[in-house]
Amino acid sequence: MNPPQNVIILEESTLELVPAKFRRHESCRLVEERFGIPPEMQILDDNYHHKLITKLSNKEKRGRPDIVHFALLDITSTPAYMEDLVEVYVHTVNNETIRLLPKVRLPRTLQRFCGVMAKVLADKIEQQKKELFELKKDDTIEHLVTSIDAERVVCLTTEGVGTDLLPFAKEIHSKNEKAIWIVGGFPRGHFGDDVKSLATDVISISRYSLTANVVTSRICYAFELVQPTV
Repeated sequence: MNPPQNVIILEESTLELVPAKFRRHESCRLVEERFGIPPEMQILDDNYHHKLITKLSNKEKRGRPDIVHFALLDITSTPAYMEDLVEVYVHTVNNETIRLLPKVRLPRTLQRFCGVMAKVLADKIEQQKKELFELKKDDTIEHLVTSIDAERVVCLTTEGVGTDLLPFAKEIHSKNEKAIWIVGGFPRGHFGDDVKSLATDVISISRYSLTANVVTSRICYAFELVQPTV
């Protein structure tokens, strides 16, 4: 089977373990007491680590694992994913890359999702689940994009050129071009210039600021409409 022609990257994803220097913070102790999760296995979450997050750089893009969870649930629930029309990567704020291998079924609850992702990021995943996720550390977005070797790199942002998504996707498909679609995995703010400089196309698909899961759902639906097999 040929690899998918479309790749979604959730970029600057707010999915990370609590930084090592803050694992003695009171909020980590409270989470351990409440849920029995040791600090080194806690996913940074603004619901529980708010005071800790205020001490971090780039704090407006930290502590929202639910954004990644919702987006991944929406992607993996689509016919586009089930028919192997799309490949999915999560690239985190800490330059860690998680690749979802085909046919992954994600936990439906955030708590269970964070438990799995903590094991992935700590490289403590069970052997049977290593067939579902692939982790690379110290992997910059430039290196990730270059390694995929696509003809088109599409960055979706409200700062982009207003674009009708379906004709745009049809045009890429008609040329049989492999395309990377970069979607923000963070709650607010914009991509840095280092991300936009990698793009062949910087587009906006709505006059509204859409959540990551809405964007990924629309992209996947566009893939389905331009592929006759779905």
